[in-house]
Amino acid sequence: MPVFQNPTARFNPKNQKPLSNEVALADSSSAGGIQAKSRATDTIQRKCQNCAEEEAQEQSDNDELIQAKPASEWQMQAKPTPAISQTMSPMIQREEFEPWPGQIGHDVANTREQDGGIIRERVQRTGDPVYSSPQPSLLEFDPGNCRLTATMDINFVRDTSGSDAITEEQFNTFKAEVIDIGNERLNGWINLSMTDSDACNLPCAGQDISVNIVAQEGSGPYSSEVLVSSTVGRENARHIGIDTDEGTIWHELGHIVLGAADEYPDIRHDNTPRPAERVNTDDYSIMSQDISARRALMHPRHFSHLAAWMERRFPNCGVELSRATQPLLIEYTPIITLGGFGTFDGRGGIYYTAGVDLGIPLDELHRFQLIMGPRINWSLETEDSIMSLLLGWRMGVSYLAGPSGVSGSIFAEGGGLGWPDLSDSSPGVAPYVEGGFTAGYTFAPNIEVAAEAAMGTRDMPDMDLDNLDMQPYFRMGLQAAFAF
Repeated sequence: MPVFQNPTARFNPKNQKPLSNEVALADSSSAGGIQAKSRATDTIQRKCQNCAEEEAQEQSDNDELIQAKPASEWQMQAKPTPAISQTMSPMIQREEFEPWPGQIGHDVANTREQDGGIIRERVQRTGDPVYSSPQPSLLEFDPGNCRLTATMDINFVRDTSGSDAITEEQFNTFKAEVIDIGNERLNGWINLSMTDSDACNLPCAGQDISVNIVAQEGSGPYSSEVLVSSTVGRENARHIGIDTDEGTIWHELGHIVLGAADEYPDIRHDNTPRPAERVNTDDYSIMSQDISARRALMHPRHFSHLAAWMERRFPNCGVELSRATQPLLIEYTPIITLGGFGTFDGRGGIYYTAGVDLGIPLDELHRFQLIMGPRINWSLETEDSIMSLLLGWRMGVSYLAGPSGVSGSIFAEGGGLGWPDLSDSSPGVAPYVEGGFTAGYTFAPNIEVAAEAAMGTRDMPDMDLDNLDMQPYFRMGLQAAFAF
C-alpha cells in the first residue's frame, strides 16, 4: 500500500480539533456558503417512510429468484443478518466498543437491478443520529467472477465566493488527488469469502470474493456533494479545503464513500457527548483522530455493510469477513537521551545519546515491535575530564499500548568505535556492552517521553587497549522520541 508523501500528517493539524462526521441536521449550511441540500434529510425520512415498501420489495425479489431456479437450488429461507463483528480478532476491537447498528446498512427501496447474474443495489449506512446520513453506495456483485464492487459518485463543487474561492486549475488538481487517495487507501483492508456448503449453489461457494471500493467523480440523486474551498477551519464530509492533509481526506472519504461513522470522543452538535460505546481510539482507526497517516488502519467493521448485504442477497451462502494481511511497515524513530552514569568505585559523569530506531511490527496493531538502530554516545567522565564520542548498535523489543498510552522497551546495546578521548583527535576503540529498559508515555500521534535505565560494562577512559579496564557501570536518563 502506498505511503503518503507526508507520513506524519495528522488529521486537522491546523486547530487540533476533532473531525466532523457530517453536517449536523440542525446546521443546514456549510462555512463556504453552500447550502446543505435536503436530500440527506430526505434520505433519512425516505428510509423510515419506505420500510414496509422495502420489505415488500425484498420479499418479491426473493420470490422471483426462487421461481427463476428450482427450490432445491436456491432454498431462499429467512436467515438473520450475521454479527459481522464476531468474525474479527478480539485484539482488533475492544470489547466495550459497539458500532452503530445502522452500520450494517439497509437496502434502499426500488434500487435493485439484475442483469443476467449480476445484482446491483443501493445500500444505505447510518450512524450517529445527531448527524445526517451519508449517501447510499451502489453495490454490484458478479457471481460469475466472484467480484463485489462498491461505488460512490462524488459531486465536487468549486467554491467561488470571496477569500475561499479557488481557481479551476486548483479545483481539478484537488479533485484528482481526492479520487486517487480514495481508491488507494480504501482498498486492500479486508478478505471476503463465501463458505462452501451444499445449500449455497453459487460459483463463488468456498472461494474468496474480490472487493473493489470505487470513488469516482459524478452527479445524480445518490451522489455525495462536496464543496471545495481554499481553506476550511474544520473539515467535514461536505466541505474540504485544498490545503487539507491527506490523512484527513482519507478520514472524510471513509464517511463519503463507505458511510463509516466517527469513532473519536466528541461533543456533538446537540451538546451531548458521543456515547462511550461508540468510541474506539485504541486500534489506530482512520475514523478516530490524532493518528498519523502512516499508522492509520481500517478494520472489518468499516466494511460490515458489504458482508451484511451479501448475506441478505444469498441467505444460504455464509459470508466471512476478516482483516487482510497488510504490507510490512517499518517505522523510523529518532531518539535523544540525556542523563548521567556512574561506576561502583565512585567515578561517573554525564552523557548524551542520539540515534534512530527502525521498528519492525510483530503484531497487526504494531503494539510490539522489534527495534534496532545505530547510536552515537557522547560522555564526559568528570574525575579525569575525559570526553568520549563512541558509536554503538541497539536491538530490543518495544511495546506501545495504543495511539496514546503507556510505552516501553527492553534492549541490549554494544559498540565502542569512535573517539575514546576527544582531546586526542585519533580515533580508537573503547568497548562497551549494556542492557536496559525504557518506560514512558506516548502522546498521539507519535511523540514519546520516557525514562531510560541501563547497566553494563565499559572500558573506562584510560584508553589503553592492550590493558582494557572493563568496569561495570549504570546510567539513567530521560528520552524523547518522534516516530514517523
